[in-house]
Amino acid sequence: MTGKRARGENVSADDRNFHRLLYTPLDNEALIGLIDIFWVVYHTLAAETIGADPNPWQRSAHRELLEAIRA
Repeated sequence: MTGKRARGENVSADDRNFHRLLYTPLDNEALIGLIDIFWVVYHTLAAETIGADPNPWQRSAHRELLEAIRA
């Protein structure tokens, strides 16, 4: 995501996949479906009200979460 952002590319799909991958090992299709529904609603509302977040990876929460998973 960092590389794409540096090139000015949209990372929204990567952000969505990051969150889906966190829950995929649970093998719970209902949960993955809820994540997908949330993502569609969240990004639709965000785009309509405040504009899409061009760089969700910039937020420290994503980096902190990845570091916690690696640890």
